[in-house]
Amino acid sequence: MSMSTIRMRDILALIAVVAIIVAMIPTVVLTGLVGAADNGTITVDFQTGNSPPTVDNVTLYDNATTTITTMTPLVEYVIRVNVTEGLTFDNLTTVTAWLYRSDNSTFVWPNYTDTDNQTRAKFTWTKSTGLFSMVSNGTWELVQADCHAPGLGSSTGSFDFHFKPGKVAQESTSDSHEWHVYAVADNGANIGDNHQTGLEMAWYSEISVGSAVHFGSVNLGAADQQSPAFSNTYVANGTYARAVSAATSWTNGSATLSLVGSTPGASQFALKANETTGAPGATQVNGSYANLSTGHGITGDAGDLISSNYLFLSLGSTGVPSGTYSGNVYYEIHS
Repeated sequence: MSMSTIRMRDILALIAVVAIIVAMIPTVVLTGLVGAADNGTITVDFQTGNSPPTVDNVTLYDNATTTITTMTPLVEYVIRVNVTEGLTFDNLTTVTAWLYRSDNSTFVWPNYTDTDNQTRAKFTWTKSTGLFSMVSNGTWELVQADCHAPGLGSSTGSFDFHFKPGKVAQESTSDSHEWHVYAVADNGANIGDNHQTGLEMAWYSEISVGSAVHFGSVNLGAADQQSPAFSNTYVANGTYARAVSAATSWTNGSATLSLVGSTPGASQFALKANETTGAPGATQVNGSYANLSTGHGITGDAGDLISSNYLFLSLGSTGVPSGTYSGNVYYEIHS
């Protein structure tokens, strides 16, 4: 065998060995190329027609269908907020109505964040709950059962907030002091708003008087005998006065005494009233109301408690048969 034949055979064997070794090396997969760009994809969509909601108008009604401009505390009314939404009301989040008093007749939204029982209240419809609500506000009341919202599939309709103003919702009877409604529809991205102005609140009052007053034994000819103290409470949503009067005939069942406005004679008696102890400065009581005090301002819901009321009795020295005489004394609150 020639030398060239041996060398060729060795070379072929070496190539076969190298081929086997290469086949045993693990395969490496490259997922990118050095210096090349990479990318990813996300899906994006959007809706058309989603314009901001609009509050087309805001109107105050009575509890039926009549538009009004004057409210009275504790009487039911409706704030009707007409809204249009670019899609449907399912796209809304809230509709809110503020009723508030201003020191002028021109609409200015003061951007309230709170409420109080004398000058403002806040009402809200919330889509997530489907309910109407009112921020707790003294004797103001949201009449939940009467409130109404349109279906969520609608795109235009009225949201009706039924409510009763609180007893000390402040009176407004002049052009310089008026109530306004401001309404906002919110879809989470945009709002629409509108208002109504030129609303008034009528004067309102309440009075709670003390229990029966017992003078006890009174001697004939007594002058200005003082009664025990008793309490009266006055509630008003504006300036008010306190007054007093009495029935002019009091009886013991068989005999009658007549009320007079000065020193009593036979079969007569006289009364005075005061909001403090002592007859000096007391108001003479007769059959017509006479003021005890004037110029009092708006009260809170609990009212003004006057716990030091007194009556002063004078009795004629003759013509007064023995017995227990009784009659009525009347207290009044007026503007």
